[in-house]
Amino acid sequence: MPDTNSAPLPAFRNTSIFFAPIWTDDFAAFVAALKKDARYRLLPKTATPQYMLPYVNRIYRDGELFVEFELQEAFLPRLCMFESLLGLSASPVLEKVVLSCFSTGCIFAELHVSYEGLTLDEITDFAFHFKNAKKGKDEAAGTVTMEEALAALLPKQVAAELFFTGSDFKLECKMFHRICTEAALPEEELQRHLVHLRRGYHRNFAIPQTLGEYDMTYAPYSYDHWAGSQEGIVNMFHYTGEEATDAFLARYKPRHLSQNYRFMYLILLNQRFSAIRYLDKISQMSKYTRREKEKLNVKIFQLKTVFSFSVVSDDQLYQNLYSKMYGLLDIDRLLADIHDNEAQVETLQNHELLENEKMTSRFLFGLSLLSLFSVLVDAAGYFDRISILAKIATPLSFGCMLFIIVFYFVWWLRYRLK
Repeated sequence: MPDTNSAPLPAFRNTSIFFAPIWTDDFAAFVAALKKDARYRLLPKTATPQYMLPYVNRIYRDGELFVEFELQEAFLPRLCMFESLLGLSASPVLEKVVLSCFSTGCIFAELHVSYEGLTLDEITDFAFHFKNAKKGKDEAAGTVTMEEALAALLPKQVAAELFFTGSDFKLECKMFHRICTEAALPEEELQRHLVHLRRGYHRNFAIPQTLGEYDMTYAPYSYDHWAGSQEGIVNMFHYTGEEATDAFLARYKPRHLSQNYRFMYLILLNQRFSAIRYLDKISQMSKYTRREKEKLNVKIFQLKTVFSFSVVSDDQLYQNLYSKMYGLLDIDRLLADIHDNEAQVETLQNHELLENEKMTSRFLFGLSLLSLFSVLVDAAGYFDRISILAKIATPLSFGCMLFIIVFYFVWWLRYRLK
């Protein structure tokens, strides 16, 4: 446990990160464009995530695998914060926008929002509305929707698109809520907030009687509670009155949440969204050129060998949480679907190769016939040199040619009848 002193503990600010997925087929060009874009600054790799195994940290450190850019404060978009609609006691604040870029082609626009002075129910209601990228445009107030804002923030030189996996009317971000309640909540109230936040519900949604297959809760300590679903993940904790524990929660817990846990969640989201995108591309494989198919195969190989793993830490808290979310996000099933589809694609590719071989054989056969005519012409000239054959040189050449053609035809017919 870290050393403590008598200095007052820093106040923890309740925050949420809303992850909006973006896709590009040219990671290198996308990153190069952002480096030249005056609106962004490249974030240095100064704080490697802790408690992660080497192959996870390697992703973070390697600029060819993962890069982060922060939008300069002057260019932060004016988004609706729903103060009037929801009657909030204070306005949520969009503190920063970060683009976290994976070489798989998956980019996550992270919108970091803080909640100074808001109750848990108000945070719940706000998150329910804000997560939808199509909601919130207020022309009178000069605000735009998240979808419009993010589209404007993408570099124009490189093809990139917002990549939400829901239907067009449900463009919803994934969420990571970090909440300190100062004191312990009654169990029923705690569970209500955990359900609403992890599922992205507003306060009036009915609480299910039992947890579903796609819900998880995890309480490593009596003061520390995690919950997750396919929609998001939430950590709620409270101070205990014990000096050393509270010092850790105030001074070190925020750093762990913003660095270690955030990157761990990004690793999970990258696996899920990349797998979904590649499955979509595999389903359209018949439209691609051979070079495009080869590039896709390389990308899939990279996802499976560099970015996909079920173990990320030797620390039981991190690994426990990762394993639970890994199962909720169906990553193993998505990778299995990719494997199955790859097998089908390989069958189709083998069929294409066989057809190409047949075409090549036909082409060579045509060339051989042309060569045959050339040989027969030469043969006619050769027959002319033999006195006893000179008078029948032309019919003889024609007869030889006819014999060879009949021979080839009979051979081809027998081959087809087998």
